[in-house]
Amino acid sequence: MWKLFMNKTALIIGHYSQGRGTIDMLRTYVQKRGYATSVLLHPLDDYSKLPSELMISNKLTYYTRRPRGFLNRFEDFWLSVRLIRRTVPDVVVGTTNFDIVPAIFCRIFMRTTLRSIIYYPRDFSDARFANPLLNQIYQWVERVAVANADKTISNTFRAESRRIQLGLSPDRSVVIPNPVNISKPEFKNKHIRKDHFIFVGHVSAEHGLLELVKVISPIITKLVIIGEGPDLKRIVSFAKGQGIEVESLHRKSQSFTVKYLRDFEGIGLAPYLSTERWTYYCSPLKVGEYVSCCLPVLMSCVPEVSNEIEKKSLGVTYESLDVDVIREKLDQLNVHNFEERAHEFYLQRNVANSLARLPL
Repeated sequence: MWKLFMNKTALIIGHYSQGRGTIDMLRTYVQKRGYATSVLLHPLDDYSKLPSELMISNKLTYYTRRPRGFLNRFEDFWLSVRLIRRTVPDVVVGTTNFDIVPAIFCRIFMRTTLRSIIYYPRDFSDARFANPLLNQIYQWVERVAVANADKTISNTFRAESRRIQLGLSPDRSVVIPNPVNISKPEFKNKHIRKDHFIFVGHVSAEHGLLELVKVISPIITKLVIIGEGPDLKRIVSFAKGQGIEVESLHRKSQSFTVKYLRDFEGIGLAPYLSTERWTYYCSPLKVGEYVSCCLPVLMSCVPEVSNEIEKKSLGVTYESLDVDVIREKLDQLNVHNFEERAHEFYLQRNVANSLARLPL
């Protein structure tokens, strides 16, 4: 019944794989701002297993789709256009450039009255696809999005700068790092061991965990991995062969992971490779969760947030994998009253304070 008293409406359009935590977080926040909020989600890749989902007034409808390759993107487009024309929301938020273009199309070519079009992607890459032609199309769509959205949200200043090169007007730009979403945060003093390490996330060659563990194995006595992936068995086998105590917990819920991180007394690993397409522009949620659970971070210097990690003594960064350099930097890392610095970081990065900058 509370929606009857709302005179503002919003539509969030996105693409999803198995997880949709960021979309749910955004929907919850927009609702708290007084908008009756609908969500339309399309499969990110696998149309054979995932349907499109439409949620209006908590009523969920599924649209099963046949895999048609790139043609599925055109189907996504027309499903979005039809919904925008039917509901005429005050605000449309698109979480990829393909998601925001239908709103731009409706405003320009169908004269649909939309008060605000917000382009709010989580990431950016100059080479999203292996196919050069698809990358050219993607860049063209990006140019259309940033040139016509009322506001574009970038998660790093690097991504903002690149989008300005693609046509984004600075007065239409806002930078909001990916927010940390932790319920009931705790900041307790704990003994941080510099020989205990934990990694949370997808365990693949692209994330570079195996290379990092191989290099720093002389200073590891315990390694915990929460996640799954093609490199998991190789890492576990190698670590055990080096006499390292290994705990592999596979995939766990966010609530379990946060509780485990809060109780863990060690260092969080975030090995981002410079060769991976996403890392230069990324705003890693993993790093935010480590620090917000009072864990210092050991990470590469590739992501933009690494500058803040070093400056505020929230962990250690490295340019190259050199065990002696990393050991020395860990020895020098000040972990006294780390919870105070972690609390300050969290206040800047949490959902409420981050999304308060969203121009609704």
